[in-house]
Amino acid sequence: MALAAVIHDKAVEFGFDGCGIVKMDAFEEHFDHVRERFRLFPEIAEHRQLREYYMAVVMPEGMPDYAKAVIVCTVRYGKYTLPQHMIGRVGKAYMTDHRREEGTVFYEAVQNMHALLDDLGIRYTYDIGPARWAAMKTGLGVLRKNNFFYNEHGSWHWLETWVIDRELEYLNEPVALPPCPPQCGKCIDACPTGALTEAHTLNAAKCIPLNTYLRYDSLPPAELRPYMRGWLYGCDACQDVCPMNRGKWENGEPFHRLDELSEHMRLEDILTMPDERLNEMVVKKYWYISKRRSWIWRAAALRVMAVEYEPKYKTYIQNALGHPHESVAEMAAWAWGYIRTIHGVTE
Repeated sequence: MALAAVIHDKAVEFGFDGCGIVKMDAFEEHFDHVRERFRLFPEIAEHRQLREYYMAVVMPEGMPDYAKAVIVCTVRYGKYTLPQHMIGRVGKAYMTDHRREEGTVFYEAVQNMHALLDDLGIRYTYDIGPARWAAMKTGLGVLRKNNFFYNEHGSWHWLETWVIDRELEYLNEPVALPPCPPQCGKCIDACPTGALTEAHTLNAAKCIPLNTYLRYDSLPPAELRPYMRGWLYGCDACQDVCPMNRGKWENGEPFHRLDELSEHMRLEDILTMPDERLNEMVVKKYWYISKRRSWIWRAAALRVMAVEYEPKYKTYIQNALGHPHESVAEMAAWAWGYIRTIHGVTE
């Protein structure tokens, strides 16, 4: 059996929903598209962490010098019952992120793939490369106007990638899916910050998820904060309204430990719990924000308290004005000004 077929069959055996392998030359169009985004939206390049993310993860500058192909595997997460109070707070993908959840099926599947590639003598780098483009190019599904990858189960998928040193290819029979309706722009209209400007065109500097966890050293711009709504980490707005996602989520079993951890995600708890507990109950799960930057969670809680103001939040915002972390205190000052101006709160 050809090596590419061996890898594909093993991936399915490990529990992945689908697998493909595409050569690096298939990404040139994607790289050109990203460069065009930089031209259209210069603020992306001006955002240091965002620029570094693009260069490290999805552009050729970040690929290892041995890169010859990309393995991509799909993991469906749209099959779990999620805590209702978390909907609109944390993106569904992040609630069901298996990559550090030992004991879950897909965590084990990833470890098995690592072991397989090691046994085959294939050099690889895990979790980099244009995953959605790779999945589309290998016939696993399509890219829709909101830039997300879709197959017959909608867009609710994790995509796992391994950049490898072998020039392999495994293309699946393309999934027959209807295109986006020509006049449909629901995803564009639903984008709270206007980051999705037209089909397949995203100003990442205004995208809510990247403003919740990729601003390592600064707060989201003040002009964006009211439009980030109740999102603490991630955003599902453009996927939730998509007609091609209608009826695709199936409420099955709860995700590993999610119910337990979600009990600690009230805004008041995030703002006031001790650092050690915040790191254990929140940061460990939603790990794009590191422990030393856990202040981002407290600032986000204050932002949401202001935007979705209830009288019970007044004291929390006032108390945070003297927070020892400068950025948390800065967000508290913004929140206090916002609720006084928008909601008419007085001393």
